[in-house]
Amino acid sequence: EQLDGYAEISEPLDDHDLPVFWHIPKCGGTTLQDMMSHCFGMIEANEVGKTHVKDELEIIALDNGNRYVNVDLSNPNGIEHAKDLGFGASGLANVAITSWFHDTASLFDDDIHRGRCFALVR
Repeated sequence: EQLDGYAEISEPLDDHDLPVFWHIPKCGGTTLQDMMSHCFGMIEANEVGKTHVKDELEIIALDNGNRYVNVDLSNPNGIEHAKDLGFGASGLANVAITSWFHDTASLFDDDIHRGRCFALVR
């Protein structure tokens, strides 16, 4: 029940699903984050948005061109605030990145918008 916001691997992929990268420290995740934002131009939701958190969701662009949603998924309070703003159903990000696997599942609280988890382990 705690992970109900995530889609099962056996469920068909849906356009409303949001990839969720479970960032496990010291497993190469920071490099993957850099590739997703800088090389692939993906809009990320992670800890970078914490300096721009407001009571309204928006995409922020840094001087280097990388784009982020103004949420902080690096701690439970930031995840709760993102949930209150409706981040999970917003469609603003191409990928969510967090180390808080269980807490992040709460962002997806309907049957249409689900998280699709992946991890990098070495």
